[in-house]
Amino acid sequence: MTKRFFSAAGRMFVLAGCIALLTTGTALAARPGLPAAAGGALRSASGPVYALVELTAAPTAAQYAQALGRAAGARTATASAVSQLSAVAAQQASFSGALAAAKLPGLTEIYRLQRVYNGILYQVPRQQLARLQSLPGVKAVHIVTPKVLDNARTIPFVNVPALWTNLGLPVHGEGIRVGVIDTGIDYTHANFGGPGTVAAFQAVDPNVATGVFPTAKVVGGFDFAGPIYDAASTETRKITPQPDANPIDHSGHGSHVAGTIAGFGVLANGTTYTGSYDQSFPPSTFRIGPGAAPNALLYALKVFGDTAGS
Repeated sequence: MTKRFFSAAGRMFVLAGCIALLTTGTALAARPGLPAAAGGALRSASGPVYALVELTAAPTAAQYAQALGRAAGARTATASAVSQLSAVAAQQASFSGALAAAKLPGLTEIYRLQRVYNGILYQVPRQQLARLQSLPGVKAVHIVTPKVLDNARTIPFVNVPALWTNLGLPVHGEGIRVGVIDTGIDYTHANFGGPGTVAAFQAVDPNVATGVFPTAKVVGGFDFAGPIYDAASTETRKITPQPDANPIDHSGHGSHVAGTIAGFGVLANGTTYTGSYDQSFPPSTFRIGPGAAPNALLYALKVFGDTAGS
């Protein structure tokens, strides 16, 4: 029993981190109701949202911690937690039944959390949030905001533009050369001053040297792996490197890393940003934000093959 519980508990930290990220958004007021302003705004908007319904019973991990805090031994704390897990599951089953009886239209259950958090995630029409909040057993309802891939907000988020603008010094990577040991770099991409077109990328033969490379930004590099290299493979042809002089990236990881380091930035219209970096950068004007050191030069040191592998 103890071993079984701790196997689950071992995963709690990862799940807790996920919850912390997922619930960083709008939280509806605790019962009995919503503030008038917030409730009005939520009810007036349209479309479905993800709502994490937090129920009143303590989650399993909290019960375990409380038992240990009362100087209970690990065996007693584990037994208490296992009992609490059953109680949480029972409350969730009861709440699910009550919700079905309430017949909220357009509601879909996504998943349940029981060990580090007592809650159920639903996709629900926004106008049903207040009714969901009012059901018995609900402690709070949290709006979960889905995350999307975005490479235009990182540099402003860590306040690099303030460094560029306030110091009055050449702190944009001037005189710096960076070797990116990764999957290569797509030097045809607009983020590195290339044409930024599919045609330009497809015109490059990845297995031979090309007159397009090196460029003014990606000033050197080498492919140490070859297109099919995979160190974890059992096939001789895949574990044997086939080096060539063209480190173009076919998987994207190295280009992403290189862009975070020293990309010029790509405007919303798909063209390379060529302006000054000594200013603020509204993310909405960029498809890809500038790197932290946009004036640095890059070397593409390719050590991975073109497909998934090690």
